[in-house]
Amino acid sequence: MPFTGEGNLGANGSTSNNQTTLVLTTAAQASVGELVVLVYADDNIATADGTDNVIASITDNSTGGPNNWQRAISFTNAQGASQAGATVDIWWAVITKQINSSGTITATFTNSTLSDATAVTARRFTFTGGSVAIEATNTLANDAADPGALDATTANIECLRIRGIAGEVGNNTSLTGTASWTVWANGNSATTGTTAEMCARAEHIISTGTGSSSNPTWVSCDNASAYVAFKLLPSLLFDPFPNQWMLVN
Repeated sequence: MPFTGEGNLGANGSTSNNQTTLVLTTAAQASVGELVVLVYADDNIATADGTDNVIASITDNSTGGPNNWQRAISFTNAQGASQAGATVDIWWAVITKQINSSGTITATFTNSTLSDATAVTARRFTFTGGSVAIEATNTLANDAADPGALDATTANIECLRIRGIAGEVGNNTSLTGTASWTVWANGNSATTGTTAEMCARAEHIISTGTGSSSNPTWVSCDNASAYVAFKLLPSLLFDPFPNQWMLVN
């Protein structure tokens, strides 16, 4: 398989009011050439369901860095008011500057006043040849319920499929993963508490086909889900001796 899962990179959370940043301390080294994916949960800014870019930027303390972090997708289940629901924000980077174990990856929030409960979970992957791109995405909002089934339609190719979930709930309950999917570490703003807390959950599968439905079992809460399918782009070949055409009289 072009994609291979290489394990947990860490998880964290904070229940402090008016957060400017959230720092993830890495549980392993993120090496050059690896794909790292970050799944964040945050209080929502928007008052309606949809795109809600709660994170302004990602940086890290790699030597000579930071790496080039990009947003894959952001989605909120707003519940009609700011901080009444949950936003999931997924970021990724192909590592060009090594991040050591016990290094840091820092998210800066768009609105610190509305970031009063945050969480993150992260994982790393290797891939062979070419470069990584996003093939498809999808989103889902569930109100006072377990996260529902979610899929994203792709071409009939191998994809790394990741589903991130932000739940407005305080607990340390792990996902019971979808069959054949791999569950990530728990990211919690607090392991117990009110529905004002935030949990980040995720699972992934590496599969070939046009889709793979994610339907884990978790807890009933207001939650936002985002699904992203990464694909591998082939390497561009360079011809050192290109054809040269001449006019013959």
